Amino acid sequence: MINTPIEALHGRARQSIILLSLALLPGLGRVRRLYRALGSNNSLCESRRYLNLGYWEDGTDTLDAASECLAMRVAETANIGPHDSVLDVGCGFAEHDMLWARHYGPQHVIGVNISSEQLAMAAQLHPHRKRVGVGLLAADAVRLPFADASFDAVLGVESAFHFRTRKAFFEEAVRVLKPGGRLALADLCGVDRRLAVKDRLAQFVARSFWQIPKENLVPSTEYAKQLQATGFDNVSVKSIWQRVYPHFADYARHRLRVPEVAARLSPVFRRMLIASLSARHKLDPEAMDYVLVSAHKPTTAAASTC
Repeated sequence: MINTPIEALHGRARQSIILLSLALLPGLGRVRRLYRALGSNNSLCESRRYLNLGYWEDGTDTLDAASECLAMRVAETANIGPHDSVLDVGCGFAEHDMLWARHYGPQHVIGVNISSEQLAMAAQLHPHRKRVGVGLLAADAVRLPFADASFDAVLGVESAFHFRTRKAFFEEAVRVLKPGGRLALADLCGVDRRLAVKDRLAQFVARSFWQIPKENLVPSTEYAKQLQATGFDNVSVKSIWQRVYPHFADYARHRLRVPEVAARLSPVFRRMLIASLSARHKLDPEAMDYVLVSAHKPTTAAASTC
């Protein structure tokens, strides 16, 4: 049903109250509440429903294109092929899943999400998803309802930093992957330096709003060690900050000045985004970094030689 202006106003008011509570009343385990409040109207995309910052190649000029580019880089990092079974953890509105299904033709893509609202919207947006082998399932990434060795690849685009905890997710990922299976993530992590008081405060507010457990903001070196300790090898945790945040920030500043965009965004989300963009005017990874992650589950033969 299409909202009337009054209904839309009331909806944005409810969203704002919930989002404000996330910023001002710290607490974890409220990821469902976060994405219920964000709904489908708080993306800066022009036509799609991506909720990531994008990977900005030279000449990329919309978040729609940059988001697709990021999703493609994650899939390419995992070397997705026609015979693969793929698990997408934190699938959002399933835009990634449909893209991967069209471009790579895997055997199937299963998108899991803790948000029933996002899954319902994804089902509406992609009514023919089953024809291209895309399935959707409500599930928690740290308690996956799949048998051991079920998937050739586990992918995640800006989702793993939510998981409580990401290390617990690594254990589930290595369990459900087949021997030789691949993990690929676009993710946030911490930085390996002492933060100034203002940066610690900014990080605290960001963690509360975006529901990021403190233990997930480890620096990239510790991130890699956690993957290795879980049983992965061929681990790579590479910063791609400069291809992500500076370009997203420039684009977001422009989009936020478009009246139609400003009108549909939750006022609290809009103000939080503006504050974040202002705080990061240096465009360097100060309190957080953005990384492209890859790892492999050893083959049975390799594991037996350890």
